[in-house]
Amino acid sequence: MEGIGYDFIPKVLDRSLVDRWEITEDQESFLMARRLIRSEGLLCGGSSGSAMVGAIRTIKSLNLGRNKRVVVILPDSVRNYMSKFLSDDWMLIHGFIPPGAIKSCKVPSKMVAGDLDGISVPVLCSQTKCSQALHNDIFAIKEEDGQIVGYVNGQCILARLAKVGFHLIDEPVARFMSREFAIIDSNIPVDDMIKYVVTGAPVFIRIANDKDTVKMLNAGIILKKLYK
Repeated sequence: MEGIGYDFIPKVLDRSLVDRWEITEDQESFLMARRLIRSEGLLCGGSSGSAMVGAIRTIKSLNLGRNKRVVVILPDSVRNYMSKFLSDDWMLIHGFIPPGAIKSCKVPSKMVAGDLDGISVPVLCSQTKCSQALHNDIFAIKEEDGQIVGYVNGQCILARLAKVGFHLIDEPVARFMSREFAIIDSNIPVDDMIKYVVTGAPVFIRIANDKDTVKMLNAGIILKKLYK
């Protein structure tokens, strides 16, 4: 949730005047913002969704009942988020909605993601130096706990270094990675898997008992397998 959760407290905030705090999550906030846009015609952003979630939760916990008036301030508009939570594809690849929430044509196949021969992609630690990630087209990036958090492309890193300066070549790859990707389990049906692939974001499949490699799928691999 952009703009929320920074590690500092603004000087204009007097915490002693706050009677109650509500903690909200990204998913429920984005879904509420989409609901406000769809049902109420309020072109608000994710922070507004968060405010409304907190308000509804407070109303219920205080058991206010009917005939009470509650004022909720919606602090942002949708202008800066047109390509983010408004997009079903963006919500899908970030795990905020399930594949079943997106309608698409059915593929006459009982295959699952693991049945496809994806492209093997090496996995690098997020603290790996950029100089070690220039020899391959794409790498998946993981944190110390093994969680995949992004990906980098060797050519893209080289292009960025050419612009900002090659003195950053020993910086961690995490500085240049993209978080627009999806990672799915091998047992996902091909119908749902295609919904991830058509977003245009890289789609990785976890490989059992292998933390150093994932498989990447694309439309060509799927079509070749389905219609060979």
